[in-house]
Amino acid sequence: MAQGNRYKNKQAWTNKGGSQWESEFDLFTHPEPEIQQLARFCDESVRRMVINTTKQPIPQGTEFVTLYESWFHVTGFGGYHGIHDHGNCSWCGCYYVDEGDVDLSKYPNSGVTKYYDPRRAGNFFYEGRFDPGLELERPVLITPENGMLLLFPNYIQHEQTPYFGQKERVVVAFNCKVILKKR
Repeated sequence: MAQGNRYKNKQAWTNKGGSQWESEFDLFTHPEPEIQQLARFCDESVRRMVINTTKQPIPQGTEFVTLYESWFHVTGFGGYHGIHDHGNCSWCGCYYVDEGDVDLSKYPNSGVTKYYDPRRAGNFFYEGRFDPGLELERPVLITPENGMLLLFPNYIQHEQTPYFGQKERVVVAFNCKVILKKR
């Protein structure tokens, strides 16, 4: 970021308002030890998540190949990311390097990550008679913490609400394809 536009993403994507800076989508290819350590952590986390959530067993002698797009966001006061999902991948992740310094007593939903249930159309004819706990239109809100990693399928719509901290927030994001390959 200190090098100006050299590594800056040229697309606006879903960045909105306030002060924001987004890198190109090749962060995990950079050789710095800290970046490579984070890339390994994200890769291992995706692998564990896939193994623990897949319905079909992964055959013995099969290895994962994970292909990434990876980038970072630096968000200042008033910045946010509008609602979106991610195409051309299977899994997505966000790692909070620095959550910033939001005063949650003053701005309780500032900078939270909101995930929307993809089945929200299921409520169109719902009258509340059969399952009073079913509320598909209510998003899940996650308050960022330093070192938190969120993993989610590409089709889940999500957004980052406006961030009202004085200190910049730093988030690493990635998209990946998980491919099984025989050894």
